[in-house]
Formats: sequence, structure tokens, C-alpha cells
Amino acid sequence: MRRRSFKYIFLFNVVFISAIVISVFLIYRKDFSGNAVRANITTPLLHSDTLEVSFCQNAAAAVLVDAKSGAVLYEKNADVRLPMASTTKIMTALVVIENSSPDDVIEISKTAAGVEGSSIYLTVGEKITVRDLLYGLMLESGNDAATALAEGVFGSVKACSKAMNEKAHEIGLVSTNFTNPHGLDDRDHYTTAYELSLITKEALKNDLFREIVSTKSYVTQGEKNRYFSNHNRLLRSYADTIGVKTGYTSKSGRCLVTATSRDGEEYIAVTLNDSHDWNDHREMHSFAFENFCGYEIARSEGFDIYAGFSKYTSPEDVYITTMGEGDFTLNYKVTIEKDIGRVEYSTDSVSLGNFAIQICREEL
Repeated sequence: MRRRSFKYIFLFNVVFISAIVISVFLIYRKDFSGNAVRANITTPLLHSDTLEVSFCQNAAAAVLVDAKSGAVLYEKNADVRLPMASTTKIMTALVVIENSSPDDVIEISKTAAGVEGSSIYLTVGEKITVRDLLYGLMLESGNDAATALAEGVFGSVKACSKAMNEKAHEIGLVSTNFTNPHGLDDRDHYTTAYELSLITKEALKNDLFREIVSTKSYVTQGEKNRYFSNHNRLLRSYADTIGVKTGYTSKSGRCLVTATSRDGEEYIAVTLNDSHDWNDHREMHSFAFENFCGYEIARSEGFDIYAGFSKYTSPEDVYITTMGEGDFTLNYKVTIEKDIGRVEYSTDSVSLGNFAIQICREEL
């Protein structure tokens, strides 16, 4: 099913108090129910409790979300704090990309070359680009690559972990903490299935990240030529897969994050400690494509509200996810105070989420 968008039709009721409150009503076709809020993030989380599923029976925790709207389509223990092994590297890659250039060169330290676990076999004194290390990090899950990036970009593993936690706070996470960039076991290193999906959602906004995690194989061009093969089996067995990361330790069990995209729909699946992860992820993504579709309810710089002599607009595209066919009325309540606005949208008196609008300072 393709993403739909529509023209916005508004009826305004403006009350001037300390802020301007505008009620907006929109008629739209579809049927859905349910909402929830987690991690202080207001998003339209749609539950599919009425649909029977057979996947994730062996998973300690799991979640399936619409990557564009944030709607939760399936969950199991999604808010339980658990170790996440090398899926940690999704956040590592994101903060590295945001704080470096892919062409930066890093000299490998003794610490990086000697880190335990999965490796791309870096050697002490070797010089390699951030780009090559990122591919080694995400395709081969190199713990040595993770440590080298942490040291080369942030100065130390500790400083990198600090940057990762700051990014988690920026995203709005409340049940995630990083103590290292690779995911080796530590009692203070944890996340939840739901929050890991939010990290992935944020990372997939970055073009370089998307390019790397969707790559099946890669050859480095530095002092040493290395061949990397992506460990994500779904890239070769499920046609719509676009990434993202595997993980395993004896404590965490098998951890997996995958993302798929088809005809404008995009979904993220997360499982933690799941012995049947590959089959579960195939079934989760098929479940999403077969039962849900998304709608754009506010287009970036195309959702316009006029109040006084100012125009306010949405800086980002906003989506909802629906299940099945039918009719519904979507209600908008717009609150504006000074230069800041927020749009709350609901149906049948049930709040589904909200998004920000910003002033354009255009006269009517």
C-alpha cells in the first residue's frame, strides 16, 4: 500500500487567552484506534491487538513500528530494559557520522587493535578512513572498528559513550544507557526494544547511514584492502530490506534490528534475545505490509496556519498509520504562543499525537 497525502481543509475557532488555541477538523478515509506515549515522545502509537500473530514467541522483547509515523504495530515487552549487544553500533555510527567527515583518517591504537570479540583485524599504527571503519562497524560488526572510531572521533571510549548518551537524551529516550561503542556486556549498558527502534528511526534519516547499512558487500581502499560482507541475511532474502544491524553476546542472546521499505511505506522491527530472529523479522515485515498503510497528515512547509499577521507552518512531514479501510474524522487543535506552535491531532476524542509548527513571519 502506498503512502497517501491530502489537501488540508480547516475550520477555525480562535480563542485569545495567554495563547491562541485553534480547533481544526479534517475529514479523511480510514479506520484505526489506540494510542500511547513513551519516553516523553508524543507519537501516534497504533496497537494491533485485534490481529492474531504467531511470530516472536521466543523473543524476550520485540517491537514493530512504522518508521515514518512512529506507530507501534506490534509489541512484546517493548519497554523492558535489556542488553542489546552489537545493535549498539547503530547509535555509534550515528554519532560518528554527525561528528566527523567520512574522509577523516584515524590511526589505530593498541587498545583498538586488541579489543575482544568480532573484528575487522585492525593493526596497531594502521591508518584508515572513518568511512572504511563505518563499513567495518556496520557490515562486519567490528568491535575494533567501534573502538577506533570512538578514540579517533571523540578521543576515548568514555567520551564516545557520553556523546551516545547525549544523543539518546536528545531523541528523548529514558530507558537507554551506553557505556561503550561496541555492545560488549556491561550491567549499565542497556536499552529497550522500543527505544532501539527510535534510535534506528533517527539513524535512518541520515543518508550515509542508510547507504552503509543497505550495502551487501564493501572493499576498503586504504593501506590494506579488506572485504566486508554484511551479516544482515534479510538483505539477501527479503527483497524490501534496507538494513540495519545484528548483535549477539552470551548474555544478551541474539539481537536484531531490520528495516524495510516498499512503495513509500517503511517499517522497523526489533527483537532482543530471540533465537528465531530471522524468521520472526520476515513475518513481522510481511505482517506490516499486509495490514497497514501510512498517511501524510502534514507536509513540510505545506501545512499552513494563519493567526494574526503571521503564518505558521510544519517544518517536517508528519504521518499517521492506519489499519483496514473505512472513514474517520481527524481533529486538529492548534496552540500558538508567541513564535511557537503545536498541533495536537485526535479522533473520537482520543489524542493520537502532536507536532510543532514554526512562524514564517509572513503578513496576510
